[in-house]
Amino acid sequence: AAVEAAHELGLPTAAHCLTTSSYVNAMEAGVDSVEHCACFRRNPCLGLLERCYEPDVMEAFRGDHRYFMIGISNNYHQLDQVREGVRKPDEREAFLLEQEKRECEIFGRLADLGMRPLVGTDAGCGYTFFDETWLEMELLCSRCALTPEKVIHAATLEGAGALGWGDFLGRLAPGYEADFIAAEQNPLRDIKALRHIKHVVCRGKIIE
Repeated sequence: AAVEAAHELGLPTAAHCLTTSSYVNAMEAGVDSVEHCACFRRNPCLGLLERCYEPDVMEAFRGDHRYFMIGISNNYHQLDQVREGVRKPDEREAFLLEQEKRECEIFGRLADLGMRPLVGTDAGCGYTFFDETWLEMELLCSRCALTPEKVIHAATLEGAGALGWGDFLGRLAPGYEADFIAAEQNPLRDIKALRHIKHVVCRGKIIE
């Protein structure tokens, strides 16, 4: 009902899905974008949430080109020390490192189904900062095998499309809002260039 009402008003819809069943419900309801697609279930030994992709269930959506956002960088900093070898992980941290790996694998599986990736971070959650979209984009390149060009496409044109704003945002073209950033180096050659932004332009005016 919510999807139908939104679509009658010309509005896109998104669903926050942490389990496989919630993903299926959202897709069958016709939402335009799915956030997280975590495929969580409760690990009986540790009591923690673990990711478990169910190919037989997900295969039903092959060829469906709706948007999805995983959010690899969500809480990523909580494991910085063990990931960088500063100290050895305890049992819980080792489990979470494995979940990171599974998260990236799920991203690849959803992309293989034909779903269209977006860039998002869940900024505001613990260890997830508002000024680190660049980290999400780097992780999509380094851990999810996207090219810089595809990551930038997901962050700009696809993001605008998911919001229903694709006819005036997301690209540099006549008739589009002049909203963009200027990096010191070329991010198409190295996505890490987005760590160093020289200018932020909003509607054609430099605001930073």
